[in-house]
Amino acid sequence: GHGQLGLWQFALKVRDLWRGHRADDPYADWYFMKIDEKIHTIREEISELEQYCLKRLSQLRGFNIKVFENPHPMQLALKFVIPFSYMGASLLPELDYVSRQAYTLRHVGQLLEPEKLPLKIVSSIRQLFSIPLGWRVPVTRQDIRENNAVAQEAKEKMGAIPSAILNKEIKFLFLLDTMLGNTKITAMAEKAIDAVKN
Repeated sequence: GHGQLGLWQFALKVRDLWRGHRADDPYADWYFMKIDEKIHTIREEISELEQYCLKRLSQLRGFNIKVFENPHPMQLALKFVIPFSYMGASLLPELDYVSRQAYTLRHVGQLLEPEKLPLKIVSSIRQLFSIPLGWRVPVTRQDIRENNAVAQEAKEKMGAIPSAILNKEIKFLFLLDTMLGNTKITAMAEKAIDAVKN
C-alpha cells in the first residue's frame, strides 16, 4: 500500500541513507538509529511471542506436537551491502516461525488471544520498513552549522536534529567509518553500492 515498503524497497532506501551518512548527513545517522531501535523492539516482541506459544504447546498433556512446517519455503538470494538490510531481512524467518507456531496452536484447537497474534509483529515490521521514508531532505552538518536554506527545509520537514547526533556524541556501532575510522570497509561498501546501481 501507499507509504509501506517491502524488504527490497527498504534495502534501496537504506542504501540512500548510507550515502547520506557518508556525506555527513546527521539526519541519515538519526534514521539509522531509529531503524536499529525498531529492530531491537521487534526482536523482543518476536521472542516474547515465541516463548508464549512454546509454553502453550508444551501445556498440552499427552501430545508431542511438532510446529507446522511450510512444505515449500520461499528462498531468496540476498546480496545487500548494508548491515541494516540483513538485519531487517532476518526478522522475516523469525516472523515465519512464530506464525507457524500460532497456526499449529489453532490447528489443535488452541486459539491465541487477539493481542498475541503475529499480526502485531507484521505491523511492526511494516513500520520498520517505512522508517527510511521519513528521511526527505539530504543535508550536511556544515549546512546546519551555517543554518542555510537546506538546513531550514530539513528542520521543517524532519524536525530538529538531536544535538547529541549533530555533534557525534552518540557512538553507534553500525556506522562503521565514524566508529572505527575504517575507510577500507567504507570504500568496499561504496564500490559494491555502485556495482548494484549499474
